[in-house]
Order: sequence, then structure tokens, then C-alpha cells
Amino acid sequence: MMKTKIQHAREAIRWATDYRLKATADANVIYVQVGDVNIDHACWDRPEDMDTPKAVLKIDDNNPGSDVHRVGIESISP
Repeated sequence: MMKTKIQHAREAIRWATDYRLKATADANVIYVQVGDVNIDHACWDRPEDMDTPKAVLKIDDNNPGSDVHRVGIESISP
């Protein structure tokens, strides 16, 4: 039983880590997804199971987005 829970925890960590690595694959660039707050807050699915449309934005020197970048960093901070 414990091994199963540990495996689920590892898979969840792996999913988030893979997502972060793919979103930051280019130097000085981060790609983020931004949804509609009203639609997203009405949905109680896991983020990876949600199928509502999300805009993909490129954050770099020419397209600032420190607020969304900060939220991403906070999501992985201990």
C-alpha cells in the first residue's frame, strides 16, 4: 500500500517537473498558460484533467510577465 502512495507522489512530482522543464527549455524564456478565472474557478477537476481553453504566452525580455512568472515559482517553492 505504501509503495503505491509513494509511486503516485513520484508521478505527481514528475508531471510538475516535466511541465516546468518544457516551459523553460529556451534560455531567458518561460511559456505560461493563462485561463479564464471565472471558468477555471467553477471547475473542480485536477489541473491536468481540465479541458478548458488556455492561452499560451511567451514571457521574455520583450513580453514581460513577472507576475505570472512569480506565481509559477511560488508553486514549486517549499
